[in-house]
Amino acid sequence: MVSLNVLRPLTTAVLGALACAGCYSSTELRLQVRAPAQAQTDAHRCVRTADRVFADAGFERVRTIVGPDMFYTPRTNPGAQIALGWGIGAWLDRDPASESCAVTIEAISADPAPTHLRPFTTQRGEPFDAAVREMAKRLELAFEAQR
Repeated sequence: MVSLNVLRPLTTAVLGALACAGCYSSTELRLQVRAPAQAQTDAHRCVRTADRVFADAGFERVRTIVGPDMFYTPRTNPGAQIALGWGIGAWLDRDPASESCAVTIEAISADPAPTHLRPFTTQRGEPFDAAVREMAKRLELAFEAQR
């Protein structure tokens, strides 16, 4: 018969391993995509490109989150207002010296207890990180095509 004192640490280790199987990174995934300097991308063209890329991927731009320059949520129905509770925030960083722009994106959700400093929360988890990586790749390709 196995002692209960031997089983307890083993059981704890197994339960811990099972619990961590569903874990995800606690750090936010924030990616920046920069338009090539040769693209001569002004701020309006940069925003139009981002709007088109997100629309082509099934997102719609909504103005329900204060903070990011642009906010895109997965399209669920016409006129949806952050129906799924999350989306991708985009911040525009224009460099007047190089005549190019950069877009920084991050998965975010409306904060249930918003502050005026940060009225949203980073949306963590692999499905959301995958969506951010996918959109960064799409933006990169769209900016490259503007050369």
